[in-house]
Amino acid sequence: MKIFFRHKKVGRRLISLVILMGIYGYLVYQKNYIDIDNTTAIETLSAQEMLWRFQVNEGDDFLNQVISVRGIVTSADDSTLLLNNSIYCMLDSDVLGIGLKFDTLTVKGRCLGYYKPQRQVQLDHCIIESR
Repeated sequence: MKIFFRHKKVGRRLISLVILMGIYGYLVYQKNYIDIDNTTAIETLSAQEMLWRFQVNEGDDFLNQVISVRGIVTSADDSTLLLNNSIYCMLDSDVLGIGLKFDTLTVKGRCLGYYKPQRQVQLDHCIIESR
C-alpha cells in the first residue's frame, strides 16, 4: 500500500474518485420513486396504439410518466409480462403460476421508452389493474 501512495497525485485522485462515487451512490439511493398504486395514469392506451406512437416518434410525452396499457399477455415469466409481443412490463411482484397467458389485462406502470432492436416499449414498477 505504501508503494501505491508514494505518488501523491495518484493517491489524491483515487481518494477523490472514491468520495465522488460515494456521493453519487447516496444520491441514487435517496432518489424518490413514483408510487404507482396511488398515481393516476396520464393516459390509457391499447398495446398496439402505444407501440405505434413510439414508432412514429410521438411517444416522448410518455417517458417517465405513469400510463395504463391494455393488451393480451403473450408471455409471462417470474416478474415480467409481454403484452401483444410489444409491451415489456416489469412487475413489482411475481406472477409465475397465475396462468395469465392469453388473458387480456390492463397494466399500469412507468414508461421507460422504446427499445428499437426488439421493437418493444418498456414499462417498470407495473401493477395489474384489471383482468
